[in-house]
Amino acid sequence: VEGGLEVPGRAAGSATMHTAGVVHGVTAMTRGVRYGLFLCELPADGCKTVDLEYLVAPAEEQLRFFERALGFLDAASDGLLHDCAREYHRFLLLETIQSDGTDGKQQAPSFEVELLWRAHLLSPVAYPRDCAALRGGKAHLIDHSPADTYVSRASTGPVATPAGMPVAWHSELVASVRRQEGFMRQMVALRDAGLVSTTHITEELESYRAFLCDAASVEQALAVPGLVLDLVWHTHMLHPRRYARESVAISGRLIDHDDKKH
Repeated sequence: VEGGLEVPGRAAGSATMHTAGVVHGVTAMTRGVRYGLFLCELPADGCKTVDLEYLVAPAEEQLRFFERALGFLDAASDGLLHDCAREYHRFLLLETIQSDGTDGKQQAPSFEVELLWRAHLLSPVAYPRDCAALRGGKAHLIDHSPADTYVSRASTGPVATPAGMPVAWHSELVASVRRQEGFMRQMVALRDAGLVSTTHITEELESYRAFLCDAASVEQALAVPGLVLDLVWHTHMLHPRRYARESVAISGRLIDHDDKKH
């Protein structure tokens, strides 16, 4: 424990229960028998049972979003993107407050906030950790689903840095957005060449399912997927609650994503 090693008193015949997350050890046996019972929560046959068809329409919407995002990024300076990152930070802070309220309605983001949000979601392990940090370490996930409409940008001038996250966090978000520019250009070019359509995306769902299944047994870094499969993966991560649930159901664990590689 935080103060050091703790040895609870255990009479013969008693049992100790704990989760796998507790660092633990046992004393050496000198006589008698010790029994250990391990309860493992195994995934259902998610490689077959999880329905991923719902990802087709949002994947197509991603392509339209990419086209608009590229037009914005072509003219945006890194300074402007840092302002947008601070606006996104403030947006998340308001969401943590709103989720404690009575109406539970999510505020509509601006297009710029949505751009930063989508980049942030491409780190499915870091995203819930960052959401918790905004709540002072309390576990809390701000859910997301691709927006249909956006409000006007909150500010057109310099934005003050909100509290709750280190300053470097904004720079990391900006770098993530910039890294995605190349991927977005490739996807828009493929779409314009007729190589990404509803049919292509639908056909890629089974390959994506197999990719997640294979990821369960991969000990080293995941292989870089093809572009259309990567589009499906990115789209899946836009739904953080569903992605976490379905990733575990299919592969047995939350599959992380490194946007520096994928």
